[in-house]
Amino acid sequence: MQRMRSWFRSALAVVRQHRRAYLIINLVYYGIVLAAMVFVTAFPAIQQALTNAVVISFSEEPMAAVVDAYASGNVLKAAALTFTVNLFLGAILVLLLPSLIIPFSGLLMGLVRATLWGLLLAPTTPELQMAMIPHSLCLLLEGQGYILTLLAAWAPGYAFVSPASVGATTRLGGYLQGLKDAGWKDAPRRHSTGSGSHLRGRKSRLSISSRCSPVDSGVSAGSCLTHPQPRSPFRRYTA
Repeated sequence: MQRMRSWFRSALAVVRQHRRAYLIINLVYYGIVLAAMVFVTAFPAIQQALTNAVVISFSEEPMAAVVDAYASGNVLKAAALTFTVNLFLGAILVLLLPSLIIPFSGLLMGLVRATLWGLLLAPTTPELQMAMIPHSLCLLLEGQGYILTLLAAWAPGYAFVSPASVGATTRLGGYLQGLKDAGWKDAPRRHSTGSGSHLRGRKSRLSISSRCSPVDSGVSAGSCLTHPQPRSPFRRYTA
């Protein structure tokens, strides 16, 4: 529970920091869903073909397990499996990880997902119209999960393209800072030393702080102790 609260606070912090990007992603994502819905009403055969393909995919793993859980009436199991598949397969593997390798590539996959949503879920038949009445809220909530993932995928890419926006001087430094801004608290430091271990524990930090300036907090003990004040302005980059 504590970890979930931490994730929730981290997500809110990312939204507050990138509020404009968050709003734009919302408008684009839901806008594409609606546009695809309008488009497929004129070409219902596209929806039928996609629906048949989805039905076939649901007969294979991992989706077959989700379908079996729903068919058995086990609501808790079905919800847990749905959440797991959407989180690890739909969000992390498809949207987030590609953007960590090729900046913004996950955003393209998100647009494809929004398009498929619109094509598949457009209320083109009386049955779909009835089904979408309760499912619309679920669609909005699930969409927010993907939109937050897209925001986390956008932040490192933007920081890589524009390092100055996050106070970095290099693209690599901007990329690493973008990871931290997106909630990746354990991302590597932008400035690291080549030798010596990092300080751990309050006592180690206090014992070194008397010999180091404030900017030294968190760097290796060796770099602190071997460079007494006054220091060169380039001190932080020495091994």
